[in-house]
Amino acid sequence: MVPWPLRVDVWCLTVEEFERLRRQVGVVADACREGTWILRGEFLSDQKVEGVMTPREQAQEWVEQAERELDRAQRLCQQGDHDGATVFAQQAAEKYLKALYIVRFEATPPRTHDLGMLAMALGAPGHLVAWGKPLTEDYFRARYPDLAGVAPYKVFDEATARERIAQA
Repeated sequence: MVPWPLRVDVWCLTVEEFERLRRQVGVVADACREGTWILRGEFLSDQKVEGVMTPREQAQEWVEQAERELDRAQRLCQQGDHDGATVFAQQAAEKYLKALYIVRFEATPPRTHDLGMLAMALGAPGHLVAWGKPLTEDYFRARYPDLAGVAPYKVFDEATARERIAQA
């Protein structure tokens, strides 16, 4: 027995939602492939399942969210929220890379915030892998006071935020 509480995520899906998500790239498909089945029932036929997105359509959703987060980063920077702008710049870059991963490999992207690791997984050249390092480091510094040494808002300035937005 562990000395701390364990967090367990439980998702409640309709049969139709489950069947749709099981056929798409993502965590439900991964869990079905890699996990242990507790209860196995009858699956629905492909004809009965609607709304299954192709990997390209799923990637488009990631791109749309990335663009929204990049816009948010720019607005936060204009408002003087430079640590917040840095976080959303990294999140935008991460989602762009994960969209590319979905299109290229038709698989769930690695569950990481490390942009260098994502770039390596995509086979990017070394200079692009290195490009992700400052965004990744500042993402974590902007989120955690213990990494920044002080409250992150005290560390980040407009120049840094704008540089991270440009990198994203």
